[in-house]
Amino acid sequence: MVKIGRRGPEGKITADLLDAVKSIKQEHPNYGRTRMRRLLEKTGFNVSDSTVTRTLRRLELQLPKKRAIRA
Repeated sequence: MVKIGRRGPEGKITADLLDAVKSIKQEHPNYGRTRMRRLLEKTGFNVSDSTVTRTLRRLELQLPKKRAIRA
């Protein structure tokens, strides 16, 4: 298991982590950061809640905003 955090060379948010968070967010849009962190730990990522929050913010900047459709 790889520890991902702010310090050290292993502290970078990798493309694997971004992909994992993106897929969890698409499959389970109602999951919060703690539940997402637990799923990530089951798949081998050892991250904190704050790392999940930073990753979600980074994804929001990358993903296009959904526009509301008015009837």
